[in-house]
Amino acid sequence: ERLKDCLLVSMGGLKPNALKKFEANGMKVYSCVDNDEKGKKFNEVTISSKHNLVKDDSLKFFVEGKETASVNVKDVRKIKENLFIFTTTTLIPQGAKVSLISDKKQEDIVLSQKRTLPVEAYINCKAGERASLKLVCQNAIVCVYGENALEEAKNSPLTKEECSAQISKLGESFKLVFFDAELDNVFLRKAELNSLRRDAVKALEEKILENYDQNHKITEKSFKISQKNEKNNKKIIYSSSLTDLEKSIGKYDYIVYSPNVFDKNEISSFCQKHKRQTLFLDLPVIATKEDVLLFQDILKDNENLGVVANNYYALALTDRSKTIIGSEMNVFSSYAVAFYISQGFDKIVLSKEALDLSKIHSQGAELFVQTKVKHKLMHFKHCPIKEHIGGDCGHCRYKQGIKYSLAGQGDFLLERVKAKSCQFVLKQDKFTIKNSYNFGEVIEI
Repeated sequence: ERLKDCLLVSMGGLKPNALKKFEANGMKVYSCVDNDEKGKKFNEVTISSKHNLVKDDSLKFFVEGKETASVNVKDVRKIKENLFIFTTTTLIPQGAKVSLISDKKQEDIVLSQKRTLPVEAYINCKAGERASLKLVCQNAIVCVYGENALEEAKNSPLTKEECSAQISKLGESFKLVFFDAELDNVFLRKAELNSLRRDAVKALEEKILENYDQNHKITEKSFKISQKNEKNNKKIIYSSSLTDLEKSIGKYDYIVYSPNVFDKNEISSFCQKHKRQTLFLDLPVIATKEDVLLFQDILKDNENLGVVANNYYALALTDRSKTIIGSEMNVFSSYAVAFYISQGFDKIVLSKEALDLSKIHSQGAELFVQTKVKHKLMHFKHCPIKEHIGGDCGHCRYKQGIKYSLAGQGDFLLERVKAKSCQFVLKQDKFTIKNSYNFGEVIEI
């Protein structure tokens, strides 16, 4: 007997095919669990929204500005104007603010839209010559020719309207936006005209792909890559302590100050004390406009100070001879080395991800590997201290040596780097690799 006026709330072990049959019979299904889902708690959530919520919309929930949950909506129903209800296994805090992050209807509209490239077409049909068709699409230009010379028409000569009608059939990828024709009193069969169009479209597609490959593919011809590998016995020493760096001067080739706080007076005093020594300032990955202005100000007053560049903004702050390409610049191949050499940089720290060092050639540059450093795992521009411990910028609760503990993974250092603004770096306590190649070494003390 057919079921009527029923609501299926849940049923352990119900398979998808059975569920579809119930829905096909008009039954409203609110939640269904299979055996592997049995025991999960389903929460019924009611939200107020001016957006007409539908299945597969995605939502994020926030409490006091912090994200607490995200949900892909499935069994949503509208209970009255601007009020919707759905079930989820995710726990949603009462009173949370909600944001729509994925609009399923709008997404379907966008994905269904046809995307076409504009094409200009020019056809030339002269008696005694082969027909030619030229297509122009952005920077791609092709021209194809018919097989045989055209003869004068005894009747029904080729018209511009006939040409336009056939050539405009460019397929789903292209759209004819301009057409011009130079025609004699000639005859051209429709089949030959269509063949000419197909050949032209195929040639245009190939030309567009060829142009893309030329503009985007990196080949060995892009840079001059040599097999040259000179042994580099030099060492770079890093420290956040000027006292430790003081003891290192004269013992290492490059001295790098990696401060927790960029104090202009402190840095300038150290540089003035060691005028005969070129020193380097380890610049952060993230920098605001105000941070960069501070770095420029520090460098302007200290001619013996260079930089370790960990992002592109730092490449233009001082002379190339006083710039070390840092480990955060992702140099993990000979192509990357060749690129920086072509830009005038000759001191390069290889990325920690450069796993196969045997394939990287120095090509005349000084290459370094990090043999004993604190491994930088993640950079934060937001303040994790304020978020998890509390306080504010006026009452900062950060303390040097604070650690982040991850169950089963151990403890990680959380270091603050302060210029005009703050950022935080999550570090592995020690990261050591064996240098069995001809590279210099980076050591952190």
